[in-house]
Amino acid sequence: MSISATTAETETTVEPVKKASSKTLWLLAPGVIWMLLFLVTPILMMIYVSFWTQTTFKITPDLTVKSWVTFFTTDTYLSALWTTVRIWLIVLASTLVVGYPAALYVGLFVKNKTIQTALLVLCVIPFWTSFLIRVLAGDRCWARRGRSISSCRVSASSTSRSRCCSSPNSRLSSA
Repeated sequence: MSISATTAETETTVEPVKKASSKTLWLLAPGVIWMLLFLVTPILMMIYVSFWTQTTFKITPDLTVKSWVTFFTTDTYLSALWTTVRIWLIVLASTLVVGYPAALYVGLFVKNKTIQTALLVLCVIPFWTSFLIRVLAGDRCWARRGRSISSCRVSASSTSRSRCCSSPNSRLSSA
């Protein structure tokens, strides 16, 4: 082997980055237009309207920063903001710690498409249930004649009720 042969072997060729074709841009256009129309535009409108003057029963398009000053100087609003950010961070961390590894496992290591689909459906089904339906189901469960309350009555002694029966939100408190 000569020196010139080794240098020729170690040289790497860098291919130029291909410019996006017009076909690719046309394929992206509907999604971009949709995002601009239904995501970016409403957010910009909300920001614009937040600078309008607000009185008790009327909102006028006179621009002012009074609403923003009120938001950042009121403890209630700041508490709600920090609670929202805290919940967002918990959900983000949970997604990163649990969701992505689970998706990676299912995508890379589960080879059977039927099992992959079943696992996906198991992850998605809880979100199909409407919050209202869950609330109504819980209301039936804790109703005056519901099973949970009936079992709570039976298990509680006559002199002292159990914690679930004597909570301030329980309907048994008034019974």
